[in-house]
Amino acid sequence: FTPDGRFVDRPLGDALQIRKRPQAPIQIVFGGHYDTVFPPDSPFQSMKEIKPGVWSGPGAADMKGGLAILLTALEAFEQSPLSDKIGWEVLLTPDEELGSPGSASLYRAAAKRKRLGIIFEPSFPDGALVNERNGSAHYCVTIKGRAAHSGRDFDQGRSAVFALARVICQLEKLKIERQWIINVADIEGKGPVNIVPPLASCRINIRGSDLQMFADFSSLLKKIAHENEEEGIQIELFEDISRPPKLFDKRTQHLLEAWGECAKELNLPFHYRPSGGVTDGNTLAEEGVPTLDSAGAIGGGLHTHDEYIVQKSLVDRAKLTALLLLRIASEEIEI
Repeated sequence: FTPDGRFVDRPLGDALQIRKRPQAPIQIVFGGHYDTVFPPDSPFQSMKEIKPGVWSGPGAADMKGGLAILLTALEAFEQSPLSDKIGWEVLLTPDEELGSPGSASLYRAAAKRKRLGIIFEPSFPDGALVNERNGSAHYCVTIKGRAAHSGRDFDQGRSAVFALARVICQLEKLKIERQWIINVADIEGKGPVNIVPPLASCRINIRGSDLQMFADFSSLLKKIAHENEEEGIQIELFEDISRPPKLFDKRTQHLLEAWGECAKELNLPFHYRPSGGVTDGNTLAEEGVPTLDSAGAIGGGLHTHDEYIVQKSLVDRAKLTALLLLRIASEEIEI
């Protein structure tokens, strides 16, 4: 989406979709992504050990480590005589860090075929899993004003930048009053300083666990836009990408407790708590599939040049996942 209010097509990488035993009585989708937030020209391009057993690298925790765990666990499970009880689908996507604009439909389609989802996003740095996640929505505000020479015809111009500034200030006031997560970024209003700027834009990200909040914000944003329109100022709003909240319901609790039983058997710690981040697990949960989230590696510093992964967690989480699958296949754990 461009600052002047145009949608443009941008190519994405291919999604990798692997299915096995689609007729098995139990069907599970394993989700992950292979994109990171680091561009090809980023100086953060290689792995290094920063202390014993801890490695730093781009996407190491988010989520190359999770992919290694997923594939290793599946390799172990496939050697079991119980493997024919479970049919599985691995879905690895290239655009999760963008909000899954191209691959969300693949998850929705997979949800119609599966009874359970496991997402291999990283856990918290202390090993805690995520039991619920906020929802997330993106908006773009585009303001069109009227250009004029800032010296000779200043009064004839209508500044899109000033109008955008007023909108942003009202959003900050709304954030404080409602205690909502409202983040404004990617602000643009370029042009020569001797010309009244005719175009300005910004992007907005909101997050929350209450669906009503998203509806309320949308209405209030439209109201703010209307209040700031005047002669020579036009404001357009676009909703870009949204993911609903992933709620901590009874089915999610059941999955977490099953994971906890496996962790206890392996003498591994187990705890969970909410996260403000969003993943493809939000999409699966929206489609009614009980989803175990953050089954991936233990690490931290996500989306920064300090991203790291705890090496031992690769082995521990692969064992946990394989044991969970064996218990599901043997019907010790009911889905």
